[in-house]
Parts: sequence; C-alpha cells; structure tokens
Amino acid sequence: MNEVKQAAESLIHNLNTMSSRAGGQIPFTSLNYGMCTSTEGRMVSDALLDATLQGLGGGETPIFPQHIFQCKQGINQAEGEANYDLFLKAIECSSRRLYPNFVNVDATFNLAHYNPDDPNTIIATMGCRTGRSPIGLGEIIRVAKAICPLTRLIWCGLVLTMASLKQTSLAGYEAILSAVGSLYDGCTRGIDSPL
Repeated sequence: MNEVKQAAESLIHNLNTMSSRAGGQIPFTSLNYGMCTSTEGRMVSDALLDATLQGLGGGETPIFPQHIFQCKQGINQAEGEANYDLFLKAIECSSRRLYPNFVNVDATFNLAHYNPDDPNTIIATMGCRTGRSPIGLGEIIRVAKAICPLTRLIWCGLVLTMASLKQTSLAGYEAILSAVGSLYDGCTRGIDSPL
C-alpha cells in the first residue's frame, strides 16, 4: 500500500512540475475514478485522494491532475455500497482542495451508454468538461467538439490490466503502451463522429 501512495504522490507532483508543453505549461490531465470496486482499484482511488488532500510539497493545492469522481447508485452513493467510503473522502477532498469534480453516471445521457458488465463504457470526462467521451480501454462511443485528450484514461482499468498480466516486466509495460496506442487510434477515427 505504501508503494501505491508514493506512486500517487509522485504522479501528482510530477504532473505539477514537469513543463512539457509549449510555453512551459504543465500537461493538462484528468483522472476519472470511483467506480472500480476491486481491491486494486479502491487502493488506487484512495491513494489519489490521500495525495490530493495532502497537497504538494508546501501544502499547495495541485492544479493537475483534475480529478473526476464517477458517482453511481449501487456503487458509491449510499451507506453500505462498496465505494461509499471513497465517495465521502472525495467530498472531503473537494471541500478542501477543489477536486474532485463529480460526474453522474446515472444521468440519462450517460446511463444510455453504460453497461455494468463492461467497465470500458463508464463515462470519462475532462476536468474542464469542454468535451465528453466515454473512453476506457475500449472503443470511443462519441467525441464532442473534436477534443480527444489522450490523458483521459480510466486509471483503474490500467491497474487491472497490469494485475491481469501478473507481471511488471517490460512486456507488461509494452502491453499497456499498446492499449494506450489503441486509444489513440480509436480517437482519431472517432473525431468526426456526431454526438
């Protein structure tokens, strides 16, 4: 668990200190989470919230990544549901650090594309909400305003992919890079898709 917390802290620190875009800007990134009820997915979600609550080195609120907590009845909206504790922590985090934002998976325009047996159909948004695409490690259902940020991945999906490979070898990482490449290919094909 300590390694996961350190990884979350490193991710948030690096995304706020690495100037990798034109003009010395830091990369605009959004993390969508809250729906994964596996032990690994809950661990990653909890670590991201803890690291955000902690803040950067001097306690500053991190600008990126923008966190989006996916709210879904039966998963995290009522006491006794698997991720209700994470939802409460997300509310605390949002009240202290401005993030996460919240997306309602149960909204009719999101629920129409959601299949409970396929985590790739969960809505994933950008933090600024200028575009909306359900993108996981699978196909793109729709792309709005021709915006296709490659950093909008369902992080728990990546974790589960690595866990399913049961390895941390170079081949395992190459499989993840291949999945990200598939996202890019799907994105470029879907840019002209209507809403």
